[in-house]
Amino acid sequence: MGFDARGRLDPSFNADGTVEHIGLYDIKVRNWDLTTSLIPTHKVLEVANTNFASMQRDARARRIQETLMFDVTSVRLCDRELLDRLKAIPLIEDLVTEKLEALGDRDGAGHDPHLAGQVATNFELFATYVDRFLRARKDLNTRQRFVLVRTLAPSERGIPLDIFAFVKKTDLIGFSNVQTEIFNHLLVMIGLFDLRLHQAAMER
Repeated sequence: MGFDARGRLDPSFNADGTVEHIGLYDIKVRNWDLTTSLIPTHKVLEVANTNFASMQRDARARRIQETLMFDVTSVRLCDRELLDRLKAIPLIEDLVTEKLEALGDRDGAGHDPHLAGQVATNFELFATYVDRFLRARKDLNTRQRFVLVRTLAPSERGIPLDIFAFVKKTDLIGFSNVQTEIFNHLLVMIGLFDLRLHQAAMER
């Protein structure tokens, strides 16, 4: 099992930290909050455990896996006003310009059902922005590891947008700082796309 790095055992053991000693009868774990857990050795062989050694030594990347839940009623076709505003965002300027050209000279064409296949929704453009934003970051491992932004089926909790990426820093503080920076930025950008998070998802 390789207890040579920080790992997490069954939650009932109340152990999440570095294994300091493996004995015949018990295993000593120094938890991240500096408490100590003693676990009967035979119990560890009966349950699953998570080890971070491969993440820290071999992969040298730590995964971000989060889901943002969006209010279905905030998703709409982009009109000219919204596209003009989004055109100022460099990461999607090319795509927005293409959508503006699809509108032609007709005002309000974004609401024309015949153009629905050509004009993007605000949700679609936001998902593209998130993907490009992540791929442009130097603190994410985008060469050896994948970046994935995907939409899942809507539910009573809204429309899920799954986000997967790998941070180069694997220590808890470094990883947390990068993850916090990314999601703070995305929370601000959501409003620019006239989208709203699903309130019930945030209240659980």
